[in-house]
Amino acid sequence: MSAISHPEYFPWIIGGIILLLGLASLYLYRRAQAFRLLEENSPPKRYQSFVERCRGTAGEGVRWVALIIAIIASCGILLEYKFERRTTVPVLDGLEIAAMLDNSQSMLAPVGGDDLATSRLSVVISALDDALRSLNKDRWGLGGFSSKLNGVSPLTNDYERILQPKLEIMSDPRYINIVGKGTNFGAAIDGCLQIFNVKKKTKKVCIILSDGEREGNEARLQDSFVESVNKMKAAIMKDNLNVAFYLIGVGNPEESYKIPTFDNMGNPNGFQVDKEGNAYVTRPDPEYLRSIATQFHGQYVHLQPDEKLSRLLEDIMNAERLRVGKKEVLSRTDASMPLIVLFITSLLVFLIYPKRFSRKPKIIV
Repeated sequence: MSAISHPEYFPWIIGGIILLLGLASLYLYRRAQAFRLLEENSPPKRYQSFVERCRGTAGEGVRWVALIIAIIASCGILLEYKFERRTTVPVLDGLEIAAMLDNSQSMLAPVGGDDLATSRLSVVISALDDALRSLNKDRWGLGGFSSKLNGVSPLTNDYERILQPKLEIMSDPRYINIVGKGTNFGAAIDGCLQIFNVKKKTKKVCIILSDGEREGNEARLQDSFVESVNKMKAAIMKDNLNVAFYLIGVGNPEESYKIPTFDNMGNPNGFQVDKEGNAYVTRPDPEYLRSIATQFHGQYVHLQPDEKLSRLLEDIMNAERLRVGKKEVLSRTDASMPLIVLFITSLLVFLIYPKRFSRKPKIIV
């Protein structure tokens, strides 16, 4: 479908085109009359075919048609003619998204692969920052967890005053050095439940991001996790919540890395060591993460070395959005360039055609 940016001029354009076509028809009619008079006043001649009779006027006809097309194209250029397209797109509801970030010290280790300078933590922070900058209808809440819940932000779409400062706090290695003892996934579930607004029926998504390192008393952590999962299930049943759970693993599970330490200024000053002076090493455990995700009926995805976490988060959000209707979207494309090409081509035909292709009719005696 097409449209003109100045529709008030449309009747004038139609009138001008009709006038030009009328003038062209009148010109061709008068020229045909002239040839007929010439034939009547000439000596007898043999019969001429229709092509031979029209040959004299064909060249001028092409020139007039080319001129009319050039004029129409120039009008389109001056009136900023645009192609208009209407498409029907689904209307998607916004989400309530709770993102819980592993604050354990193992997240300070390199993400792995070819990139040894970037930590697992910085990969997660960067991806969350990209997602939060394009909130659309979604509302986000952020939280951190280690051996316990390290605080959450409320659901909001206020990036500058709430979400960005929370990310900056969790991205500081000095903060991780303070809170990063152990990994309690039960605390992450509790954080999601605290963030969600259980009184609203909006689709909810709980995203937990961790390297899956086992840290702490496993029996105690498992008991805490089971308790938190049961609490979440009870809330879902009571308030009829629609919640999707995702556990995203970060880090290369094929390699082990040392855990760096940082001074009070945030500068690296060595690696974590045990009592005997041996450096601790960390390696993500996908099987452990998969078992955790299974227990709370979540989907487990491990970030591949060549995969972008921001794209993965975007795919998750697009998959979980609910369709609540549809609407028409109007898109306009500038048509000036094709019109300019059409104008130049038509003008060249008008100027060149008579000199190279038209021929005067030959009267045969």
